[in-house]
Amino acid sequence: MPGGRKTNLFKAALKEPLKEPLMGLCARYLALERGPTGRALDPVARFHLRNGAQIERINWLGGTSEKGLAQIEENHEDYVGEGKVAIGSQVKSLLGAQAKLRKAAGEWGRRAIPSHCGWAAFPHRSKL
Repeated sequence: MPGGRKTNLFKAALKEPLKEPLMGLCARYLALERGPTGRALDPVARFHLRNGAQIERINWLGGTSEKGLAQIEENHEDYVGEGKVAIGSQVKSLLGAQAKLRKAAGEWGRRAIPSHCGWAAFPHRSKL
């Protein structure tokens, strides 16, 4: 952040007047705007839509608190620097259950149970 200070990107006085027009523009961008291929312009939306997702909601100012921005920055640094993927508690639980299944199934389980599920939801990106 400029000057080493963390600041909220949206001042309280601007939040409500900007909400409706920005939410409308965001909805239009995600749902209607198309690139040269005729598919969604946004690459993250395009990826999820290609996999059968639907745009369910748009979260106004999701993750713009100082804590939210700090967490996003930390996740980014961990991934870029070390390849570490930030995961939430539900995914941790699923991974723990999968590890137990693999252990119980032995060698057969290592071949039969996939080590991934195709794609994961990233809260700051996938709440379209």
